Amino acid sequence: MERFVLIITVSPPRTITNPTRIFPAKAAETCKPIIDAGTDAKLWDDDDSKHRYATTFIAVPPVHEQYWTLTVYVLPIPSHTPRWEIRHLSSSIRSAWKASYEKTPPAWYAGYNAGFTIPKRLWLTSNITDSDLHNMHHAQQVAWGSGRAHGERERIRQQLQANTYQQWKRQYHLWSNRFTLEIGVSYPPAVGDADPDNAAETVNTVLQAGTQAGAWDAITAANCKAVTFYRQANNMTPGIHKLNITVTPIPDTCTASSLWVNAIRRAWRMHDERSSQ
Repeated sequence: MERFVLIITVSPPRTITNPTRIFPAKAAETCKPIIDAGTDAKLWDDDDSKHRYATTFIAVPPVHEQYWTLTVYVLPIPSHTPRWEIRHLSSSIRSAWKASYEKTPPAWYAGYNAGFTIPKRLWLTSNITDSDLHNMHHAQQVAWGSGRAHGERERIRQQLQANTYQQWKRQYHLWSNRFTLEIGVSYPPAVGDADPDNAAETVNTVLQAGTQAGAWDAITAANCKAVTFYRQANNMTPGIHKLNITVTPIPDTCTASSLWVNAIRRAWRMHDERSSQ
């Protein structure tokens, strides 16, 4: 499979008191070895961003008494012109609003974008341990640490939240109680292959800063219906990562998974029509 999208549904156990309080993107770390296993099993050519265009996490109701349940859906997308892009999802959401029973959708039903610039010293991923962070931040000659924890991660997470809270305050944002998030990740110039969902720890912290800034009441499955990670072109500033977060309200009459399916169906129709000309 040359190019595809992964949709991963996250179902908590029934023993959780309030399952709507979970945030599906926090399952990103658990899903990494599952995705790697799919690559090892030759289910797709590779799971890098050239092949896995986007990864979406969606919370669904509990299905098991004691266990978390993850279901991975693999959706092929066109790999030749016209290629599928994230904008097709926005078109699907706009169509859902037009087809909904609500006569007056929000004025900003097409969504809004919030951009964040994050220096390397505040960029958190699971690939870097506390001791790695300690070495890098104290100008050690060797970047990789010994494996001992130094408490650096929590300290940096707090700095990241404070930094991006100020960025939230400086830009336009609108409150919503039912929305999807599309997270575009732009890496520094020297970065080659990368998996945008590895940025989940950084993104989750930025979203918590959004809660603090009043962009939403809380980042939970009750209001955030889907979180999508995808890669954008590298930016031109060494040592800088950029996030482009699209917040799009969705009507009560549709589900996040149906939005994705409709968007990809539309893309294939466009592809087939173009190919037949």
